[in-house]
Amino acid sequence: MDGLKPVERGRAAAEETLCIVDTTAIVVGDRGDPKVWRGSLSVVEGRVRFGGDSRRLGHGVRRIDGKGLVVLPGWVNGHTHLYSALARGLLTGGAPPVSFLEILEGLWWKLDRALERDAVRLSGLVGSLEALHSGCTLLFDHHSSPTCIEGSLDLLAEAALKVGLRGSFCYEVSDRDGPAAAEAGIAENLRFAEASSKDTRLLPMFGLHASFTLSDRTLHRCVEAAADAGVGCQIHAAEDQADQEDCTEKHGCRVVERLERAGVLGRRALLAHGVHLAPRELDLLARSGTVLVHNPRSNMNNGVGAAVLKRLGERGVAVCLGTDGMSGHVGEELVVGGLLQRHQRARSYAGYGEIMEAIWAGNHELARRVVPEWRGLAEGAEADLVLLRYDSPTPLESYNVVGHLMFGLAAAPVHSVLVGGKLVLDEGVATGVNEREIRAEARETAARLWSRIK
Repeated sequence: MDGLKPVERGRAAAEETLCIVDTTAIVVGDRGDPKVWRGSLSVVEGRVRFGGDSRRLGHGVRRIDGKGLVVLPGWVNGHTHLYSALARGLLTGGAPPVSFLEILEGLWWKLDRALERDAVRLSGLVGSLEALHSGCTLLFDHHSSPTCIEGSLDLLAEAALKVGLRGSFCYEVSDRDGPAAAEAGIAENLRFAEASSKDTRLLPMFGLHASFTLSDRTLHRCVEAAADAGVGCQIHAAEDQADQEDCTEKHGCRVVERLERAGVLGRRALLAHGVHLAPRELDLLARSGTVLVHNPRSNMNNGVGAAVLKRLGERGVAVCLGTDGMSGHVGEELVVGGLLQRHQRARSYAGYGEIMEAIWAGNHELARRVVPEWRGLAEGAEADLVLLRYDSPTPLESYNVVGHLMFGLAAAPVHSVLVGGKLVLDEGVATGVNEREIRAEARETAARLWSRIK
């Protein structure tokens, strides 16, 4: 399909009135403090109601037995790459990469250059399905396909909407494939921002790769174009020390200082990683209100180190969690991220407060910045919810929610997911797509994709 079809702004229509009877819910306040609530939870006209007798809600009410279920606000994924969904098991040959730049050049930049329309579309469907089955309701995607740029964001957005998710999509502008590809990337970001403006489930941003692949001219062109489109920028920053070394050598400053001078930073901006940042860079992020997306599993996988959340918090940096395409499972990021903080600091219980603040206060604040009406699990809020199968063998109360999240809830099987009050995953089954057909087509498409990678 070429171009997104206009969709009337507003709440996605709910298919039915639901009453989750006798359940447990984790209610999260604005400061990220989770509390346990028990009772019947209703979804009426797509919005949350605490309490409610299904017999008084009228005819056609869908009753769900909530015993053994825990209801959470849907997970928010602050940074991912859906196109990585077709890379699982891919072997590119040659010597194993040693450095971060070798990983980019030997794997990811070969993969993104080989992507064609079918592969982009199938990666969007497969990646969105994996996010759905993990309980994610809103994701921030950062895309690259240098030989298939125009219309690529439409393919991903249509896939996410078909699966039932909300999504923010941007194209990764870079000079690494030449000036024509950079200009095409800028044009795709602008085109999609206009095409998606009538659907509140789609949240455009302006994508940039990283400082070390952006000339001054391209960087400033992107910032000006993003301002014209009224959207914020999303960029990788200081994921590896090589980004800082390149910036110091070419521009005489550190990465965040360069981005600040160019006008990238601000409350609508997302910086992914931030592993190698100096204190003065953290201060710039804090003063500008820029969100830093922590991706612990990806950082560990690439061997680049990882940000120390306590240090970020002490400087007042807004932090949230993302998966960076490792998978769609934000809950796994929470668990691994918490353990990583303890490992880094060699202290038992270190980092639990910081990781919980990131997943709740940080990710929820990010959602509110781009979806002003987003309120999580609250009375009258649009129902973006995940129902987890978690029949706890020990007491689950407000005082010990963190322990349950780290050692049970975050990895619990997903029963159902609602987005805008609509059941998009119903007792483990996606309601909008045929998953078996999608995965079969994806295997064929992945095989063709891998054959083009040299």
